[in-house]
Amino acid sequence: MEELNNLIKQCCITYSGNEKCTNCVNGKRCTNVECMDCYQCIKHIHDITNKSDIYNCPNMISNYVIKHFYRFSSEIQYAFEQISKYFKEQDEISVVSIGCGPSSELYGVFNGMKNTDMENVSLDYKGFDINSIWSPIWEINQNIYSSSNINYYNQNIFDYYKDNTNEHIDLLIVNYMLSDMAKFNSESISVFLDELISFVKNTNISFVLFNDIPLFYDKLSTGYSCMEYVCRGLKDSERIKYKSIRNRFRDPNEYQPTYGTKYTTCSLKYSIIQECEAFSPFSECGSIQMIIRKLKI
Repeated sequence: MEELNNLIKQCCITYSGNEKCTNCVNGKRCTNVECMDCYQCIKHIHDITNKSDIYNCPNMISNYVIKHFYRFSSEIQYAFEQISKYFKEQDEISVVSIGCGPSSELYGVFNGMKNTDMENVSLDYKGFDINSIWSPIWEINQNIYSSSNINYYNQNIFDYYKDNTNEHIDLLIVNYMLSDMAKFNSESISVFLDELISFVKNTNISFVLFNDIPLFYDKLSTGYSCMEYVCRGLKDSERIKYKSIRNRFRDPNEYQPTYGTKYTTCSLKYSIIQECEAFSPFSECGSIQMIIRKLKI
């Protein structure tokens, strides 16, 4: 918990948005609303109708971390604690994140390790993202977890592992990445998913964790439909079996299906610190999740 709060505090200090922002690269979208908040740009990026604008501003990334990290890290921690028993006898756990962004999953896994008596297990984390806008957050993360092996790669994950075929991955995390991929790369999403399926099949991976938005449109237009596509593509063979579990934090509305098993609570794993209360961080978990275990027979 202390590690995440340290990151949040640093982002509160470095954030210079609102009236302090004198060189906005996004046309001062915030001036059209009462709150004068850089989160308006983030909301625009997240809007389902936006197909082109991406994270492109230091204030935006600080705001993003402050607003989302308590929720996203908590969601990952809930999922990790379900499978942590499989890693307790190891000296090290290898975690890899596709499209890691600012790495909320790093904090969820690390806190989950603490919470499940894995403090004697070391963490090796690799984050892959082609958008270098997050690099200031990566540097902070590496400083916070200086005793762990935390590395970031501004490259395609599949290209990296073509040259590192012998590396084992205990946990591959895809955290709110598929919904972005489906929205911004709709024409190539099926190609990416097929490549992901092949990667899971042909790489020494133990678990895959998907965490994404509870939107249930089909035709590979949401994280949900992409998760299910991957799951269907991972077919059992003579030597490998795949087992999957699905989770949710909230009950569906009248238009949504009931997805997986509901957690008994959607409460955060952290207490929101006073320094960031003005940003109104999300105060509850709300994602859907799929955990796939790859078993050698």
